[in-house]
Amino acid sequence: MNANKKLKTLGPQAAYLVGMLHEKGKPVFSNADVRDITGLNSKSDRNLVAALVNRGVATRLGGYEY
Repeated sequence: MNANKKLKTLGPQAAYLVGMLHEKGKPVFSNADVRDITGLNSKSDRNLVAALVNRGVATRLGGYEY
């Protein structure tokens, strides 16, 4: 393994979200998708997505699309 690459680990909720988005073939997703998949309220879904963006797992495209 290349020592320069950093591994990214996810908690169970983030891993479930990413897995379900992949399974559904959704490379671009919205906060509504996050709520539908996870059942979180709007504040919690924003926090989850913000954590994914901060870790470099997701990128904000504009508006509420990632």
